[in-house]
Amino acid sequence: LLRAAAPLCLRLLFFVYPIVNTVAFEAFSWYDLGGAGSYLRADVSIRRGSAEEIRARHIAIVAICMYPLGMLLFFGALLMSARHAILRGQPSSLSNVIAFLHDEYKPIYFWWELMEMLRRFLLVGVFLVVPAQGTVEQLAYATCVSIIYLALQVAASPFRKTSDGLLAVACS
Repeated sequence: LLRAAAPLCLRLLFFVYPIVNTVAFEAFSWYDLGGAGSYLRADVSIRRGSAEEIRARHIAIVAICMYPLGMLLFFGALLMSARHAILRGQPSSLSNVIAFLHDEYKPIYFWWELMEMLRRFLLVGVFLVVPAQGTVEQLAYATCVSIIYLALQVAASPFRKTSDGLLAVACS
């Protein structure tokens, strides 16, 4: 039963990654009401600088370390463990279970999904926190990351199917 459930659980963890990433970073997004203060977008009862804000921020930091960063490291470890089977084209039980992470890519780029997860982490999370929200600086950082990722993607051409590569470039 555990063997049958493992692939489903891994896929579920993978598919909820963008959602959890977004929610975890919501503890750093504020409504600025000018003289009335700033309030957390996720819970407008929490005022910036309050004890509740500090508690919410600590919980968010733990959540970010556990899930968005933890999943990136976990999937990276799984891919690295299965790399020999993937590169040789001799599937193992592990490479079959995590095929949803590497099947769309050329064997040499079996790790490319980690790049995509890192891109999502940066765009959805980090750039929500680092520069001031709603500023040109925030837009500039996100644009730079998007352009760099697009250039890497075009140069590497990691997809097995040309149509997948063209779609990915168009979406990037």
